[in-house]
Amino acid sequence: MRFMMFVCPRPDFQPNDDLGRRTDEWVARFDASGQRVTGDILAGEADGAIVGDGPPDATAHIAGFDILECTSLAEATDVAQAHPMAEAGSIVVRPFWGD
Repeated sequence: MRFMMFVCPRPDFQPNDDLGRRTDEWVARFDASGQRVTGDILAGEADGAIVGDGPPDATAHIAGFDILECTSLAEATDVAQAHPMAEAGSIVVRPFWGD
């Protein structure tokens, strides 16, 4: 099953070298296992746009995403919990529709 993982740091989050190193290690580990398909860091909210009638802050703190390939939500949640950014905010994990 495929899962979308949104990385959502707290508004006061400040990146640091240790967190970056541990995130690189997380990426390498789960790329090697095949549980991470792809992912990336997103540009800041000022560089994007919000379209529609939804609340303007709904996506303000999404800092990145990863697509996971896991056998269950429990497995995807374990992968997400291992991400260092889980210490700096929240990680949202949702299955793709129809998977």
